[in-house]
Amino acid sequence: MKKDYLIPILIFISFAIVVYLIIPTFGRLKNLREDVVQTERNLQLAKDYLSNVQKTSVDLKDYQEVFQIIDVAMPYEADLASVMSFLQIEASRNGLVVGDMGIGKFSYKKTRGVKEISEPREVSINLNLTGPLVSFENFLMLIEQSSRFFEVVSFSIKGQEETRKEVPQFNLSIKAYSY
Repeated sequence: MKKDYLIPILIFISFAIVVYLIIPTFGRLKNLREDVVQTERNLQLAKDYLSNVQKTSVDLKDYQEVFQIIDVAMPYEADLASVMSFLQIEASRNGLVVGDMGIGKFSYKKTRGVKEISEPREVSINLNLTGPLVSFENFLMLIEQSSRFFEVVSFSIKGQEETRKEVPQFNLSIKAYSY
C-alpha cells in the first residue's frame, strides 16, 4: 500500500519541480536571449552611426579649404582692429590716403530656440579718403572681391570744384559682417 502512494507522490513532486523550478528558468533564459538580441541591435545601430559620422568627417576634410575661407570672410568675433587695419593697408596700396575712420553702429541679434543661433553682426565703418578716382575705383573693387563680407552702403565724391583741391575726396560708408 505504501508503494501505491509513493509513485503518485513522486510524480507530483517531480511535476512540481518542473513547474516551479525548470519552467521559470527557461522563461528567464528566454528573456535574457531577447535582451541579448536587443543589445546586439543597439550595438549594430551604434556601429552604423559611428561609421556614418566617420564618413561625414572624411567628407568634411575635403571641404577644409572652403571652411577656412568662410572663417576669414565671416569671423566669429568682430575684430575691428583687423578690419580697420585691412582697410587702411588696402587704401594705401591703391594710392589713397585715409583721412578719417569712424565706427558707426553695431548690430547684434540672437534668436531663441533649442540652440541659440546668432544672426550676422554688423559694424558700420565710415571712411574719408583722398586720392585719384582710379585708385578709389580699384579700392571699391578690392572691397567687393575681398574674402571678407563687406557691403558698401554709400559713397560720395567731393571734386575739385567743391574743395578747390586738385585731388578729390571720397566719403565711404561700409558694413562689415561677422558671426
